[in-house]
Amino acid sequence: MRSFVIYQKPGFYYPMHHHPAEELYLVVAGEGEFHQEGEESRLLGPGATTYHASNVPHALTTHEHPIIAYVLWRGDLRTKPVWTYPEELT
Repeated sequence: MRSFVIYQKPGFYYPMHHHPAEELYLVVAGEGEFHQEGEESRLLGPGATTYHASNVPHALTTHEHPIIAYVLWRGDLRTKPVWTYPEELT
C-alpha cells in the first residue's frame, strides 16, 4: 500500500488512464470532477471519496478551484499509469 497527497491547480485535466493498483481518493480541500469509464462524472468536494478498481480507466478535471486529495494505492505499485486513450494527449 502507498499513500500520498496531491494538489492540482484550477483548470487542470489529467487524462483517462489506468493502472493495476486500486486507488481511493479522499478530497481534503477544493473540488474536482472525477471521471470513470462507464459511469457519470462526479464533482466532489471536501470529505467526499471515490474508488477506482484495478485497471478501470479514470480521469480528473479541476474547474475554478484547485483540489487537494489524500490518495491510497493498493496492489501492484510498480506499474505506472498507462494512458487509456493516447490520442487525447495530442
